[in-house]
Amino acid sequence: MSVKKNIQTMDCFKISVSLRKNWLNLILVNLLGLSFVLIGFFMPVLSISLAIVIMACLEIGIYGYVLELKRNIKTTFEQIFLPFKTLLKSLCLKIIVYAGIIVWGLLFIIPGVIYALNNCFAKLVYYDNPNLTISEIMEKSKNLVYGKRLKVLLFALISVLIVAVGAGIGIGVWALISLITPLNEYLTALIIILFALLMLILVALPVFEMFLVSAYDASLKEELSVKESKTKKSNSGK
Repeated sequence: MSVKKNIQTMDCFKISVSLRKNWLNLILVNLLGLSFVLIGFFMPVLSISLAIVIMACLEIGIYGYVLELKRNIKTTFEQIFLPFKTLLKSLCLKIIVYAGIIVWGLLFIIPGVIYALNNCFAKLVYYDNPNLTISEIMEKSKNLVYGKRLKVLLFALISVLIVAVGAGIGIGVWALISLITPLNEYLTALIIILFALLMLILVALPVFEMFLVSAYDASLKEELSVKESKTKKSNSGK
């Protein structure tokens, strides 16, 4: 069977059973990560800066945790804190990626989206290959996501839609409560944000993380399949 047929028969975007069985763990790990980011955000003096640092490291750690579950490797919640050992590199990677997204997004929206999609595997590549340079990580992410950007974008939009549905539910709850007693604007905003966050943590984040990790692992298998095929052809040609 040709390499092309091998790749086509791979279900690159099927979420593995191991991840679906660990849905609760994904919810808990995201809740844990969000809690630490919020703690950093409300810390005096440092606030936003500290929250960004925590988020940069925890994002890599959380995706690494999900990747370990996907590969049926025994892991614990402490896994999400491993990127803090390489704090500076983790932070530089996220700053460069987000800075690029912002710059390209402000200049041209579509190139900004493409830049973001090209680097969507960067955190997973870094987790798997911590010794690579930042430029090598970004280049490998770009190569692995090639041909899959539209599906990644689709799942990202689905995740946003899920959060929007949560906000819609919050608006509905607010409307029902308002029939009984009027609410001020702060309570109204709190209800809407609360339901949006619930949908983010319970559904949107786990779904997108499971998809992205499954797509990444499938891309690695495709890459390995292509290399093995080239090696066989090279050996047979000698």
